[in-house]
Order: sequence, then C-alpha cells, then structure tokens
Amino acid sequence: MITQYQITDAGWTAISTAGQSGSCWMDDDNGGTGTFAADVRILHAAAEPGVATSVGKRVLRTKSNNDVLILDADGAWDIFFARAMPGKPGLLSVDMV
Repeated sequence: MITQYQITDAGWTAISTAGQSGSCWMDDDNGGTGTFAADVRILHAAAEPGVATSVGKRVLRTKSNNDVLILDADGAWDIFFARAMPGKPGLLSVDMV
C-alpha cells in the first residue's frame, strides 16, 4: 500500500517498520504546491538518528513510472528514516512490503 509523508527538517520520520523493504519517490507536484525544490534524504538504522545530517540517499523527482528509489532492508532490525534539508520539505510517496 502506498503511503505519503510530508517530510520536513523538523526531525526524522520513520517510513518503514523494522525489516520492511520497498520503494519511494517524490510526489510529482509536491502535494499540489507545484514546487520542486524538495531535498529529502533517506537513511536506515536500528533506531532514529539523533542529529540532522545530509548523509543518506537523496530522493530525486521521478522522470518515469519506473524511476523509484529501492529500499532494501539489511536485516530484521533495519528501519528507513527520511528528513528534509533545511527549508526544502517535500511530499514522499512510500510503498513498503
């Protein structure tokens, strides 16, 4: 099932539960705002990271229906988190299994 998350720079947002794999992509029109300046980063860990960081994979806007970021859990403990860089929030679509 596809879930959308409004990702901001206020803190890390868990976009999976432990051990889930799936895919994600930026909403085509950023939730109807028409702004494409979003800078959302994804990383995975056993617990929420404590500090803001630009480390992690940047989720880019798709160019086609097959252009998604694959999220492959390393183990049963692995949780994916998303956070926007300061002033660059975005609407993230997530499809986890």
